[in-house]
Amino acid sequence: MNESNSCNTSHHKHHCDCDLLTAFIAFKGHIGPPLLLFGIICNILAFFTLRQPKLKESPFIHLTGLTVSDLSALVLMFISLYETKYNKQWTYYICYIYYPLINTAALFCVWIMVIMTLERCIFMQFPLWAPIWCTNSSAKLKIVIVFLTCIVLSIPRFFLYKVISFKPHPCAYLNTSQKSVELFRVTGTIRGTILANVLAWFYSCIHNFLPVTILLVLNSFLIYKIRAQHKRRSQLGVHSILQLGRTHEQTRLTITLIAITGIYIVLVLPSAFSDTNISDILFDKKRAEQGLFQHVSIFLFWLDLSFNFLLYTFVNVKFMRAFKQMMSRWYSRIYGCVACCKLPQAHVKKTNSSTATYVDRRTKELPLRRHPGLQSGRPSCSSRLLTSRGLI
Repeated sequence: MNESNSCNTSHHKHHCDCDLLTAFIAFKGHIGPPLLLFGIICNILAFFTLRQPKLKESPFIHLTGLTVSDLSALVLMFISLYETKYNKQWTYYICYIYYPLINTAALFCVWIMVIMTLERCIFMQFPLWAPIWCTNSSAKLKIVIVFLTCIVLSIPRFFLYKVISFKPHPCAYLNTSQKSVELFRVTGTIRGTILANVLAWFYSCIHNFLPVTILLVLNSFLIYKIRAQHKRRSQLGVHSILQLGRTHEQTRLTITLIAITGIYIVLVLPSAFSDTNISDILFDKKRAEQGLFQHVSIFLFWLDLSFNFLLYTFVNVKFMRAFKQMMSRWYSRIYGCVACCKLPQAHVKKTNSSTATYVDRRTKELPLRRHPGLQSGRPSCSSRLLTSRGLI
């Protein structure tokens, strides 16, 4: 009796998990396109803002690299939302373009944040030596090195999956056109082997566990230094307004970085366990719970990539000021272009009306002048010539 009750309970739980998974997939399908489009627009605005002349310090150069990586990932994910299932072209795109590049972008994002956090620690610990070590050229060099390293580490991902063709089962729930053609899907090349498990744990470590651990340690150090600096400044007082401005600027940059990394850890850490080889161990191959966890982790990753611009805007005053100035210049240019397009028609209309008014006024003011030959009473040679030709 107890065994039957437990079986019924587990079956009911599995049915609820399947319903929850279906509902969340539908929710993600509706909210995904506008969310990703919002993130793409925000990252484009952030990129142009970070290219402003007033934002040329090394932290903003790192943020530019982070923004480009986020934008690339959002564009790839936005395109993947409109894939046609079992289509040959879409399957090849998912297998050989989407999977490797999206993981490369994610790997680049997290390690750029590690480099930024390490640089902030140098600024807080060695404020006199930091301007010598952390220059704009060194920041660009670090971005290039991290990018090339991420590409090299992601090369095996191009060979982890392959596209296979199959014939659908006659009773499969497919469209009528799909039942009569050859279909395609993605499968793992080494799935179920020891090498697959090793690579899965290796990528989880370099993507999530190792950088998140480093970020937690470094951000704890930054929070401690900010609190100690604030306490020291309140005890000793401020000796220089210029020094106070520089300190506040560096503190704002540090707080911005702490906010970005904190949101990243909260939203992206679940994706460390969403890989199939790892989630099989965690969920004991319960497909409904495993699928729900994977879809939730993907949605949280969307949120992290889409809302970094809001963190830049509301946390960093210098970024917000540069953004407002950029939008003001854009508005002035657009308004000037529209005004220039409307100016020729209005100018011609105004010129024609003013010319007509001038001619009408002169016609009324000046007396009517007769021909010289007609004023003397006898026609002149020119008047006779005009009369002979019938013109007068």
